[in-house]
Parts: sequence; structure tokens; C-alpha cells
Amino acid sequence: MDPTTFTVTPTGFGTVLAGDAERQKLYATSGSNLQLINAVKDTVAKTISLGYTPGPQIAVNTGLRHVYLMNPAANTIEVWGAEAGSFAGRISLGTGNTPQGIAADSVRGRIYVVVNASGSYSVWVIEDLTSTRICGSLGGG
Repeated sequence: MDPTTFTVTPTGFGTVLAGDAERQKLYATSGSNLQLINAVKDTVAKTISLGYTPGPQIAVNTGLRHVYLMNPAANTIEVWGAEAGSFAGRISLGTGNTPQGIAADSVRGRIYVVVNASGSYSVWVIEDLTSTRICGSLGGG
């Protein structure tokens, strides 16, 4: 929207779910696609076909330049390069552990994932790309 005229301009963006203010990038999902958006030019820089519909949240590690997407159908977290959109890896949560929410800690290189295991919720702390769960669940029920 133009702040002076209040004119709304369609952008073609999907749902913007995360951003990196330092690099002036936005990250959006549209169906089974991830969009890397140049926030300065207000354009989609790259669209990546994922082959699945990602969960409703994206996390960004600005230090490692990683974007994390939840794949609830496969019980995984996918890691993508924040700049070029290259696939960096997949973290398996194991059978029956469905990701429900996600956040990233750029200082510690950790991902925090809310996991639903048959109705019992917990928070897992995972080191980036190691798939190592570094603490037990926080909370439950």
C-alpha cells in the first residue's frame, strides 16, 4: 500500500510469514511453493516448488542464513538457504511427531519446534542441521 495515497497494489505474493530486515528479504508460502521476496524492489526473487504444503509458520536464522519450513505430513523440518533458496537439509522428527510451531535462535544456532505426539505437546530444541535434540520436552499435555 502506498502510504501517501493509500492505493493498494496487488503483489502476487503468497502469505508472508517471515522476514530478514538486515538483508531486506521476506519469505512467503503460496500453496506448495516457497517465495523469496526482495523487500526493496517489492518483487518475488525466486519461487521454489516444495512438493508439499508447508506448515503455517516459517523461521529464519539470520546468522546462518537458513529458512526453516515445517512439513507436518512427513514429520520433518526442511532447511533452505535464505539467499539463493537452495535445499540445505532435512531434519526428521520421527514417526508420530508432528511439527506445530517453529522459531529460530540466530545466536545459538538452534531451532525450537512445538511437536504434537498423539495429543501430547512439547517443545524440542534442535541444533541447526544436526538433527540433535539437545533437551527434553518443555511442557506437555
